[in-house]
Amino acid sequence: MNDTTGHDYTNQPQDDPSQNAFTQKAEPAFVPKENSYIPSPIIVEKLEKLVETKKHEQAERERLATMPKQPYVREEPRVGRNDPCPCGSGKKYKKCHMGKEE
Repeated sequence: MNDTTGHDYTNQPQDDPSQNAFTQKAEPAFVPKENSYIPSPIIVEKLEKLVETKKHEQAERERLATMPKQPYVREEPRVGRNDPCPCGSGKKYKKCHMGKEE
């Protein structure tokens, strides 16, 4: 049979309707053998640094856990929001320096 383009489709194999693109299983292009993966030296170096960092962090946590915990002690008493400002302006702290960084 010729169509308008001049192609002869009489010798073309007919597709089996039970085997279409959705029912066929694709073959994987590459199947690695077991334990055949070799990481690059950069990945190995990064992993070694990560392991060393984790070991250091664990050692620091253990060191801090054995230290006695002491409360924070202020050198001067805390300034309340309605107390006079320590700068000497005569204003209340909340109107003078509260919330402002110096």
